[in-house]
Amino acid sequence: MISEATVTCSRSPRRVKARLRQALHAVGYDTADWMRIVMHRRCFAFVRSLAPGRLDALEISGGPQWVREFQFRSYTAAAHPGFDICFQTLPDRFDLIIADQVFEHLKWPYRAARNVMTMLRPGGHFIITVPFLVRIQKLPQGVAPVLPRAVPQAAAGEIGQHAALVDSCSAR
Repeated sequence: MISEATVTCSRSPRRVKARLRQALHAVGYDTADWMRIVMHRRCFAFVRSLAPGRLDALEISGGPQWVREFQFRSYTAAAHPGFDICFQTLPDRFDLIIADQVFEHLKWPYRAARNVMTMLRPGGHFIITVPFLVRIQKLPQGVAPVLPRAVPQAAAGEIGQHAALVDSCSAR
């Protein structure tokens, strides 16, 4: 017989994951996604070098890790379906725009890159991360074949901006 606790847990996977993560942290186990550990270390170090307290930041389809890690001057999260980076821009301009594990899901990543660059202030930075260890699915299953260097090159080529291809894409 299935206990009521089991049924309740199966109905609330977020609570179960949170409890499990808390228990694992209590015994010293790091629950960070192993594919993102190095990526977040490098990205976070880069953002620290920019003095985040002086930055107006936009995160596209934001998760908790960036606002948990940094105190930006201002932080805006814009997420699908209310905001579609392939077709929309915000009226504000930002010093830092973050797209963490987003662009590989877009049908039109080049359009999205162009829209990002129009929202970026001169001298601003665009941090984009895309997975490279995971098998890329074919369209129409929702994942566009984007390589890590493709979007900065597209942004630079389509709108005439300078793109640094090492860690960030910077507008000048």
